[in-house]
Amino acid sequence: SRALVHPLSSFTIEVRFKALGDLSAGTLMSSEGQFDIGFKETLGVFAAFETPQGTVTASAQGYQYDAWHHLAVTFGETALNMYVDGVAVSTVAHNNATLKAGTSYVTVGGKLVSGKVDETTSFRG
Repeated sequence: SRALVHPLSSFTIEVRFKALGDLSAGTLMSSEGQFDIGFKETLGVFAAFETPQGTVTASAQGYQYDAWHHLAVTFGETALNMYVDGVAVSTVAHNNATLKAGTSYVTVGGKLVSGKVDETTSFRG
């Protein structure tokens, strides 16, 4: 699908994933210059959003490998919130930032992911 073309101040992205072993890096969903949702060895599961004011990143460690998880990320007017399996795991405040406008496609599994990705969705609000 196409990227979010107009700047947004409130939206949600959801994805189900199953990590198969230790992941040093991998992308679940991304749009170049706008956002990355995935894994990094130092962050665990993470979501990073590019705003005109800079990058806003939320992350969480300690999810179980070889099991399905539901990841939801909400970017609101004042905070980036991350939920894993319905539990709030990270909240990062920001100053009324909006997501940068862009024209890149949204990709699923953009970098090598040792695992499975299923049921991705995004919506405003």
